[in-house]
Parts: sequence; C-alpha cells; structure tokens
Amino acid sequence: MQYGLLVMGAPYSSAAPHSALRFAHQVIVSGHRVAGVFFYRDGVHNASSLMTPPQDELNLREAWIDLHQTHGVMLDVCVAAALRRG
Repeated sequence: MQYGLLVMGAPYSSAAPHSALRFAHQVIVSGHRVAGVFFYRDGVHNASSLMTPPQDELNLREAWIDLHQTHGVMLDVCVAAALRRG
C-alpha cells in the first residue's frame, strides 16, 4: 500500500510533525511505501534551514531529510504557504 502524508503543524509547537515522521517510519518498516510528504500551512517551517533546535532535541528538518535520503520519500513544500511565512 502507498501512503501520502500531509503535515500542517510547525516543529516544536505541535506534535504533528513528529507523529507524522514516526508514522512514516512505521509504514516503511511494515513493508508499505510512503510516496510523499506535503508540508502545508505552519508545516512549511519543517523545511526551514534556519531552524536550530537544542542539542538534546530531535532536529526534525534533518530527520525529514534522512527519511528522503534513506527511503526515497518525496518531500514537497507548499510555495504559497512558505512565502506567506517568510
């Protein structure tokens, strides 16, 4: 089965991105495929290279990049939402 994920929560102010990331890993471990992840509304902050979380917290941006590099999951960001949020 193929899954597509929609992430609308900002990192560190919402549990949504971390939950979506854990779900994506579980889907892959279960033998299914995550075709892509679309970051929308405040979820576009997950793609920001300006994000610098504390060292003892998971760097969600790096974790999403690792998911892409390791499993080929496409990561797409809504351009309009990203522009609106700087």
